[in-house]
This record gives sequence, structure tokens and C-alpha cells, in this order.
Amino acid sequence: MIENFLATLTFMQAGRARKTLETLVRVNGVQYWTRDCLIRDRVANGAKVVTRRNGEVVLMNPDDSWLDEKNATKTGIKYAEYLIKNRIAVLQK
Repeated sequence: MIENFLATLTFMQAGRARKTLETLVRVNGVQYWTRDCLIRDRVANGAKVVTRRNGEVVLMNPDDSWLDEKNATKTGIKYAEYLIKNRIAVLQK
């Protein structure tokens, strides 16, 4: 999954994006997931990238909760857009 996304970036961008997406983040205050897994899970469960009224771009879940650029990062939002566009948001374990 991530390799296909990284292939769309320059060498330098890909290195930075890999580091960002492989970073562990806390989910619901208890679990640690890589940002890659978290975003793939959200997209697989119906999340969409939307722009809110204030211009903020977020990954919006069907239950109206969201991940903003602070938590998902700009790279994470671009990754989510890539997954949605290419319909490859299957969570692989």
C-alpha cells in the first residue's frame, strides 16, 4: 500500500513521507498504531477527506469525528486522498 503511494513522490519526499507514515501514534489513548495503519483503517471504514468551513482539511469519519492535519499530518491527508482515489484502502494485517 504505502509503496505505491511513495512511488508517486520524489526520492526526498518519499523518505520523509515514509518516516511520517511509519511513526507510532496513540489511538483512543490506549493503543499505538502506525499513522499508515490508522489512516488505512479510517478510509476502509468510510472516512473521507473534506474541507471544513474554516478551510481546514480533515479526514472525516462517518460518525462526524475527524483527524485534522495536526494529528494525521498533511502527508497523512495526502495518503488518505491517494487511498480513496485509487480505492485500495483495504486494511492489511
